[in-house]
Amino acid sequence: MLLKLGTSWVDLIMMFVSTVKLSVNLNKDIVGQLFPIRQGCPLSPYLFILCVEGFSALLKKAKLENRIQRSRVVTGVPSISHLLLADDNFLFFQATPKGATNMKQILDEYEVASGQAINFCKSAIMLSSNVQETLAHDIQDIIGVQTDITGITYLRLTSLIGRRKCEIFSFLKDRM
Repeated sequence: MLLKLGTSWVDLIMMFVSTVKLSVNLNKDIVGQLFPIRQGCPLSPYLFILCVEGFSALLKKAKLENRIQRSRVVTGVPSISHLLLADDNFLFFQATPKGATNMKQILDEYEVASGQAINFCKSAIMLSSNVQETLAHDIQDIIGVQTDITGITYLRLTSLIGRRKCEIFSFLKDRM
């Protein structure tokens, strides 16, 4: 069971993120002003690291408890359970109802502990071509993600590259 961050910590961080302007009081005198974290603020990466460390710890704990299994993205490479990027997370789990249920429980636990909600409207799922269509729909329903990853782009690159590398990366060649 994940320990929930103290309410005062969450409230303090949320106040700093959402308030327009904060005043610093020392002995009932205003001694300065703070401006909240906005996009591009030098503190935002540290706030992200603080949150993502908790999420990563949840995933590692679930792996140790055999609630989730690591996956190989490509044959011959080490198996992984997650990749955490600047503002995106890639989660890998077995395409079974149990695997999906366990991953959903981890996401729910993280949401309760951190106060951060997963936006499933902006989330996508990719399943192996070996997964039967009915099972794929069951997994999508359990997780709450209805969008297939096919056709989604990230940093102007399609999610699935496959054997069309020359075609997909041609825009880089043209720009150079």
